[in-house]
Amino acid sequence: MSQTEIDDPIFDGSGYPIIAWANGEKLILYQTFGSYQGEWLMLTKGAEEYKVYKDYYGSCSGCDAYEANEPRTLSQAKKFAEDYKSFLEIPFSTMRNLVSNGTLRKVLPANVRDQWSDDVDYDAFAGDAAIAVKNEENIDVTAADILACKNQEIKQQALKRFGYERFVAEAQMTELDRNGENALLKCDDIVFAYVKDSSTPRRYLLRVPPNMKTVREAIAWTFGMTPDQYNPLVET
Repeated sequence: MSQTEIDDPIFDGSGYPIIAWANGEKLILYQTFGSYQGEWLMLTKGAEEYKVYKDYYGSCSGCDAYEANEPRTLSQAKKFAEDYKSFLEIPFSTMRNLVSNGTLRKVLPANVRDQWSDDVDYDAFAGDAAIAVKNEENIDVTAADILACKNQEIKQQALKRFGYERFVAEAQMTELDRNGENALLKCDDIVFAYVKDSSTPRRYLLRVPPNMKTVREAIAWTFGMTPDQYNPLVET
């Protein structure tokens, strides 16, 4: 590594999360709303408080600030981040109380809605943000938290902390199909493949489309295959 790279490191990522990196904050949740263009919301963890950011993204370099500037180094990122200030700061103790009491939803919508926010699902963002903070602060999650979580990375973190066996028991799932140690489970209108890693004792609970009928079909879907294409003998 050259001295220049040491003095001005490169961002290992893309998009507006670079703002968190530039400010020395930990990215907790970043979510976009829209297709080619729309709004984004971001929750970060700073030195003393959680921060919420909100802005817009475009579909090309002519209408998207990040693509137009293409910041990569820390110095470029810091300059880019100057135009993006958090509009809501929540002290750690307050945030812990909000997520423990289930009242974060009441705080975020009141502070982030504006006339351009009709397509933004604040309730979903607040729900996932609350679970992400619980993961970060090691606050107990519930089976209901996990079922409601839409962000798959956050959901898997919560599941790992909660315990797969405990979740399967407490969520009162119905077994639709079984093949050895793997099962297809349903809770309300949500279907999961409950599978064992082929080379370790680890187990995974993966959400799959609700039209899955068999474990084999569900596992094949997670690999982007049809049941006929899926061959567990060459699974990696």
